[in-house]
Amino acid sequence: MTAAPETGISEQLPPPDPEQPELTDYASFGARFFDVLVTADRVAAAVNGALGDEQFGIGPVPVGPGKLARLTVTGELGKVTARRRGKEPLRFRLTIPADINLLIEMAGQDNRFHGSVLVGLDVTARAALPLALVFEIAPPAPEDIKVVLAADGLRANLLRTLAAMDEEVHRYVLRYVTRELESDRVREACRIDIASAVQGAWSARYGSRRPRD
Repeated sequence: MTAAPETGISEQLPPPDPEQPELTDYASFGARFFDVLVTADRVAAAVNGALGDEQFGIGPVPVGPGKLARLTVTGELGKVTARRRGKEPLRFRLTIPADINLLIEMAGQDNRFHGSVLVGLDVTARAALPLALVFEIAPPAPEDIKVVLAADGLRANLLRTLAAMDEEVHRYVLRYVTRELESDRVREACRIDIASAVQGAWSARYGSRRPRD
């Protein structure tokens, strides 16, 4: 059964009653804040924004017996998706797809292949001081990387085996994702300054007017 898409804030919460607001304690408010605002769609959007239409490549690198073949890989990341996995702490599972094209140069001939990659990442939403929301993304393990390559015909499959393409692509993607998670742009996207966001909303609503005497 397909899960229903997450809705916006206004659709998740009942309309407030200005005459009789439902009061709560600070701890319950904080828990409710995370539960309502930190959704799978928003986590995926944050990572999508950090990665963008990212393209990557490897090679050419020598592969196979005697390193006689040369492997070149180019790829492009797809749209990140996320699903919720836990509440205390709030955890999500990210899935990052990628399409890849491979070229093996051997004995003066070019041999081309196509494939796909799926990267799974675990994300935990944390509260941080002084007032921030932080997404902790765990480095991927080897089993979090899935590589599927398409090779047509006996020659193509033989080259794929001799060049150990599956293993080579798997190793590269693992290194690439680990390195990207440590980049400044991903680190910045994974930290949301709540104080600045509230100040911006406050200024937009009330401006910088001085109180009356």
